[in-house]
Order: sequence, then C-alpha cells, then structure tokens
Amino acid sequence: MNALTPVAIWLGSIRWLPRFLPQITAIDKFIQRVTKGQWSLLRIAGLPSMMLTVLGRKSGIARSTPILCIPYRDGHLIAGSNFGGKKPPVWVLNVRAADRPDCRSVRVEISSGCLLTDVPQRRLLRVRCFPASQGG
Repeated sequence: MNALTPVAIWLGSIRWLPRFLPQITAIDKFIQRVTKGQWSLLRIAGLPSMMLTVLGRKSGIARSTPILCIPYRDGHLIAGSNFGGKKPPVWVLNVRAADRPDCRSVRVEISSGCLLTDVPQRRLLRVRCFPASQGG
C-alpha cells in the first residue's frame, strides 16, 4: 500500500470507469512491456496484481491480461467481475477452458489451477478478504 492506493480504490468505484477498461488495459500492458514486467498500473497504485496468460479457447493463441489479485492462503484469488458488469470478461471463458492458466507476478511465473466458485463460496471469500464487506 502506498499514497496512491486510496486514489486507485476510489477510481475503481467510479461507475463510468469500466467504459475505459480497454484503454486502461492497453496502457498497463505497455508499461509492463517497457519495464519488462517490473511495473504495472496496479503495482504503481500499491495494489496486488499479476499477469494472467491463458490460451484462447478458439484461437489457441496465448493471451495475456493484467489482473488484480488478492493473496489468500497459499495462493491468490482473482475475480472475473468486469467491474461488477453483467457479463464476465472474455479471459474468464478462456480460463474455464484451459488446463492450466499461467500467472506472472514480478518475474515469478506459476502454473495455476482454476476453481470456479458458486454464490455461497463467493460470499464467504468476499467476507474473508474484505472484512468490511457485508458479503452481499
């Protein structure tokens, strides 16, 4: 956490911000490419993040996207929520179809498993990760 973390959290709560997600993601990928994975918008903001790489379920081409993650037990939690939108991001469909998605966090690459949760599990995880949350 740093001085920019509260600003990043506030920006993430703005309802119209998801409209600019493609541009934000492109800028983040550019920063990560130029800094050889050392920096990202999320890292600059003091938020935990990783680069998720998964094969496209139709094309078979490896696709990478920067994602926010939450350290949990011996791993990380990621949510394909699209800022609370009605449809999940496309990478969620690719993760569901993949055998083993790969994640990279500041030069550390891990092959990870994927566990889809149901609504009660999501509520439980939300409450454990965000104690201030009502779990709704």
